[in-house]
Amino acid sequence: MVAQRIPGTPITIETVIHEDRKLTINLPPDVPIGQVEVEVVVRPISHIDEANGLAAWRAEYERLRAKLAAAGALSTLWKAPEGAVELTEEELYVSWGLFIEKLREKMIPPVTKHD
Repeated sequence: MVAQRIPGTPITIETVIHEDRKLTINLPPDVPIGQVEVEVVVRPISHIDEANGLAAWRAEYERLRAKLAAAGALSTLWKAPEGAVELTEEELYVSWGLFIEKLREKMIPPVTKHD
């Protein structure tokens, strides 16, 4: 006789996600047939895996950048131009204030008096 599981009781099965990102789960025989909810909890990578994972991510990042560059679609507009000088705190404060002022002018039209 197989014991019946109580509905709502979680079953924890540890596995590894591979490159194909497919997951096959073999459940114990006492799991009832019917609708279930599957939750995947991604665990932090260990220090050993971290270097390999970061290297793989970096390689893929560079591969995609090269592909975009070859297609003429790699944007570098977010980078400061060569020789650009970083603004001081005061210059940032002033420029931010001017930006907000212009934004308000566009969002809130000036009030005009009618006689």
